[in-house]
Amino acid sequence: MRSPARLNAYPAYEFPGSPIMPAGDPLVDGVGPASYALKADTPDLTFDGSLKLTPMRNHPQYRLESTDPNPIGMMVISREGLEVGEIVDVWINAHEYFPRYLEIEGNVESGGRRLLAPFAFADIKASRGIVRFSSLTRPQFSRVPALANPDQITMREEDRLNGYFAGGAFYDGSPTEDALS
Repeated sequence: MRSPARLNAYPAYEFPGSPIMPAGDPLVDGVGPASYALKADTPDLTFDGSLKLTPMRNHPQYRLESTDPNPIGMMVISREGLEVGEIVDVWINAHEYFPRYLEIEGNVESGGRRLLAPFAFADIKASRGIVRFSSLTRPQFSRVPALANPDQITMREEDRLNGYFAGGAFYDGSPTEDALS
């Protein structure tokens, strides 16, 4: 049996059963709107044992629907309207044939690394050539959880990533006051 993870949180009030508050970076503490489960740290597989979630670069037989905009090459914009990077790939659910994540090559100001962003949080403006993520600020993009393997995502990484973007819609991007003292 696995021991429970230690939460970086504190009680909001001085009574038993009080809600807990994140003590550090609320988007990675695993508490509240950005919470996530400690799912298996293995990739989700299809019925034949292949990766269910996969970048299109590894599967030339897949393509995006021609009637939908292709976000590859589009500029990524943060909540405050700042450039974050560029879309370099689309990750698909190879079992059910729909896009799940956008792979972003981040610019220097947003961490200068590749990261995944859930497709559901993207607002694709094809006519302007941009993809806007209104849930995260540019500094928050620099702290998006990284993948252990650039060509696969585990169920745990997927849950953390989705929690991070969901929490960004609630938190303003700065660590909690207690973490600063």
